[in-house]
Amino acid sequence: MSGDANRKARVTKAINALIPVCWPFVGTTMVFTLVAIFSLRIWVPDLFTNFYFHFLLLQIPFAIGLALSGHRKQALSVLPFILICFFQVGSLYIPDKTSSSASSGTNATVKLLQINVLSQNKQYDDVVSAVKKSGADLALLEEVTPVWLEKLTAGLAPEYAVVQASAREDNFGIALFSKIPVLESRILPLGYVQTPTVAAKFKLGESGAVCGLLATHVLPPLSAQYFRERNLQYDELRLFGNKYSKNLIIMGDLNTTSWSPFFQDLIKTGHLHDSTRGAGLQPTWPAYLYPFGIGLEHCLYSDAFKCIKRSVGSDVGSDHLPLIVELQLQRDLEKDFEKDLEQSHEKQ
Repeated sequence: MSGDANRKARVTKAINALIPVCWPFVGTTMVFTLVAIFSLRIWVPDLFTNFYFHFLLLQIPFAIGLALSGHRKQALSVLPFILICFFQVGSLYIPDKTSSSASSGTNATVKLLQINVLSQNKQYDDVVSAVKKSGADLALLEEVTPVWLEKLTAGLAPEYAVVQASAREDNFGIALFSKIPVLESRILPLGYVQTPTVAAKFKLGESGAVCGLLATHVLPPLSAQYFRERNLQYDELRLFGNKYSKNLIIMGDLNTTSWSPFFQDLIKTGHLHDSTRGAGLQPTWPAYLYPFGIGLEHCLYSDAFKCIKRSVGSDVGSDHLPLIVELQLQRDLEKDFEKDLEQSHEKQ
């Protein structure tokens, strides 16, 4: 018993010595948690919304240490912040029940792959292999330079054809490859900075439901100006998407996590669903910190679809990990919209 008592005393003494060292760090996460949860909708507070999981990694062990060393009141002071972060993280594990439950009886699915290849990356064969191994119907590649486009086009042919591509020497080149027929496609300049977004339509299932895809890469919020421009790009995606297709999919590097209030605005006002809901934490950036990074890659979809699978791929030499999403068509909203128009004309 004396040995156990001495061991417990040493542990308590060590914890007591660490408490003053850890409090500034944990206290900072508590302040950041408050700033994030109040959704102040300005640049720096919005950045804090990306790190609820990381705040938990500091707050939970610290609170346990406080409780074990007899500092229960201090432990209780950390508890509200743990609950806030836990609620935010936990919400990603709750399936999205708001998507349409009315099914058209079709089992038609589409598999999408997104890879931010990193413009400086030279592991061309690894990316080509990842695309082929994924079995994706549509593959979105970002940060595509002229060299990358040449390597991808040659490596993916003849299985995949280029739908649209805008190769650039900066980090905003983009290319969409497909192994299914595409009805139409174009490059859209997005925002004041005119970064390219691919808009494409394709048919899905035996009924031939026409679906729309917006494949994009928005600006990172590295400054207040870029932050405003990113949010403007969200608005343009929403406005164009609402007109482009009722059976809509938006996929890309949206340079934020699901917790950003601006991301939530895109979801709500665009009448979209977040594929992250129900899948939980699936960090994609930075690749070398997996599984402790943040999820910047996203796939959003309208009521026409249901997400049946979402996963993160293996390292391909980029600072981002691939995102693979499989969607099932639940209902052809384009056809429903046309029927509603016909009925309204008949009544007139």
